[in-house]
Amino acid sequence: MRRISALAVLVVLLTGWGLPAQARTDRLSVDSYDIGATVDQDPRYPVMCDGANFLACGTVTVEVTLSGLDGRSRPAPETFPPVLNAGGTAEIARTYGCADATGRRVRRYDRTVVEDVTLNTRRGQPFNPPATDTMTVDVYAFLLDAQPGGCPVAMEPRLYRLVAKQVRFELESRWASIPSATYRLRGRGAWKGDVPTPALAG
Repeated sequence: MRRISALAVLVVLLTGWGLPAQARTDRLSVDSYDIGATVDQDPRYPVMCDGANFLACGTVTVEVTLSGLDGRSRPAPETFPPVLNAGGTAEIARTYGCADATGRRVRRYDRTVVEDVTLNTRRGQPFNPPATDTMTVDVYAFLLDAQPGGCPVAMEPRLYRLVAKQVRFELESRWASIPSATYRLRGRGAWKGDVPTPALAG
C-alpha cells in the first residue's frame, strides 16, 4: 500500500481537491438589463389611451439576465408548482397635455403625473430555472390612464411622454440554493410621442 505523504494530505486539506464540492447558495448576479417604456401606436388602428386599448396608455418592460446558476442544485424542469417568480417596482412619470383643433400642443396645459407601479411576469406566471448558467427574466407593468384633466372643452387631452426609472427587480425563490434577492437597476426607459387620451375637460 502506497504511503501518502504529509505534504499531500496538507494540499488536499487546503485546496479541497478530491473532496465533494458544496452547492452554491449565494445570490445570483445581474449580467445585464434593459428598461423599456413604450406606448402602442399600431398604424393599422386608431390609437387612443382608454379602457378598450390600455396598451396605448403605456407599457414598462424590464428584461434582466442573471448568472451564477452553475454549481447549484436545481429542480427538475417539470417540477410543479415552479420554484421561481419575479416582480418589482418602478417609478413612472407621464407628461399629459392638451392639443388645439389643429393638433398643436399647447404647452401651458402640460402636467406630469408620477406614480409607483408594480412589475410582474406576464400573467404572474412562476417558472423553473434552466439548465444553463444564465437565465433571462422579463417583468412588465401595463399602465392605466392617469389623465389629470384640465383641458378646455375645445381642446383634446393628449399623452406626450413616459419615463420609467428607480427600478427594483425582485427574484422570489422557494429553492434553497437560489436565494430570493432584490436588485436596484440604474437608468431609465423613455418614450416620446402623441396619443389622445379620454376626453376629460374642465
